[in-house]
Amino acid sequence: MALRYVWPGGGITYMVDVLAMPDNAFGYVPTPAIVGPIEFTMRLSDYRALGGHMDHVRQLADVLAEPRVRRTGWRDDNPWPSSPEPMVGAPQGRLLPDGRRLHLQHGPIDLVIEAFGPPGEVARAYRQAEACFADLLATLVRDLPALRAPIGEPKPVLSGAVARRMVDAVWPHRAVFVTPMAAVAGAVADEVLEALAAGRELAKAYVNDGGDIALYLTPGERFAAGMVAELESPAIDGIAIIAAEMPVRGLATSGRGGRSFSLGIATQSPCWPATPPQPTRRRP
Repeated sequence: MALRYVWPGGGITYMVDVLAMPDNAFGYVPTPAIVGPIEFTMRLSDYRALGGHMDHVRQLADVLAEPRVRRTGWRDDNPWPSSPEPMVGAPQGRLLPDGRRLHLQHGPIDLVIEAFGPPGEVARAYRQAEACFADLLATLVRDLPALRAPIGEPKPVLSGAVARRMVDAVWPHRAVFVTPMAAVAGAVADEVLEALAAGRELAKAYVNDGGDIALYLTPGERFAAGMVAELESPAIDGIAIIAAEMPVRGLATSGRGGRSFSLGIATQSPCWPATPPQPTRRRP
């Protein structure tokens, strides 16, 4: 049995020599994270003795036989998470069940997009967003070493459009410790929004990248954004109205429990940036 050490602070945080663990002791979840559930290596009798949910225990073969289960093999050309480049599968895009919103996902990037305008224009805008998204992550990871380093003189010259947006966003704050990764979600949202709206006759649109939202508004339009302070008991605690005549073209949310800069102080810290791109509408 592998030696294990419980780290201070309680909970279930532990350190173990993974090379001494039994086979099949670890799994992967979409967070992304590698996990080591105790059930993976526990005897069924021990699980029962601990008061486990025996009525939910199933044979692995029965689970794998279900048509909704998709099994994927190991890819030698893309061995993430062992690879330093977090590439997971291929970019995915589909309309959500409401038929109005577009969902784009690739690895850690998860976008919800909605455009408002004539149906044909919206459909073309969604195709433009998908085309932009197709190689976005692949291009981004090529610049990861520089993006993970503290920003400072001289200003990095990077190849990818999203990477350049990230550098531009943190450049004014180079006197303190910050890396361009602080701006990754917003930069992705900005880039996809610009591609979405380019040349299209849209009234308004948004790209939501996990709470970092880029907004496109034409004169007379507005967005109402609901704010939920406690995810454990979700309710609308406030509404932010963002109108076209305001300088605001984005919404960023940081909070306790996430990979944020709120330092554990705030449950939710929204801010309204004024500089995301505002693409020019196509003239008739």
